[in-house]
Amino acid sequence: MKVPFLNFETFGSIGAIIVSVAALYIAWDQAVVMRQEQHAGAWPYANIETNFQGDEDFDYIEIRLANPGVGPAIVREAYLLAGDQRVTNLFDLTQQTFPDDLLQTIEFGGAESAMGVLAVGEERQVIRLNWPRDEEEGSQAYSSYLTQAISGTAPIIGIEVCYCSVYGRCWRGRTDIQAVGRDHERVESCEPSPDFISTIFDRPGDTAVSATSAPAPATFDTSTSTEGATK
Repeated sequence: MKVPFLNFETFGSIGAIIVSVAALYIAWDQAVVMRQEQHAGAWPYANIETNFQGDEDFDYIEIRLANPGVGPAIVREAYLLAGDQRVTNLFDLTQQTFPDDLLQTIEFGGAESAMGVLAVGEERQVIRLNWPRDEEEGSQAYSSYLTQAISGTAPIIGIEVCYCSVYGRCWRGRTDIQAVGRDHERVESCEPSPDFISTIFDRPGDTAVSATSAPAPATFDTSTSTEGATK
């Protein structure tokens, strides 16, 4: 069998092909690393907290939304939550969450839209509900509910958001006392949703409530600004 003769030009051509393939691989690998660094350099994180607080005048519950990430969070979906259920208005939010004795003294403390761009380091008080501290029965009811909510035996108010980075990577997260510190779920995209601020004072029109069996509806001082309570 005759062995084919390989001259210097042939070796040179093969070497050039190998070098070209290696250079192409290195360039592709560097591009991947650069894209990963680019995304990491603009990675948002929509941190959601439901806080139980108090001051001289009120016991209150607030939902806060903050972005401690390294890039802006573009919030494209935002829903109010009564426990695990999405709701569209303040009436459903409270009626499905709080016991009757808390509903009697509740006051609306303000709301701010969760939608739009949340800058790095920005924090919003999405909603606040107050209970005056000068009413002893109300304070006892608040303390009792607080114990149950923290133990997980009573539902809490919250929000669910879907947000994206400036490069189109998206995540979905929601309030969950039992899941503090867990990563948000990565999703392919967010679908634009109506802002709950536009329906927050609506009352359900398709639910017949019996006056003899249903708890007295909560009354809210709607003169409070919807730009949010003082931070």
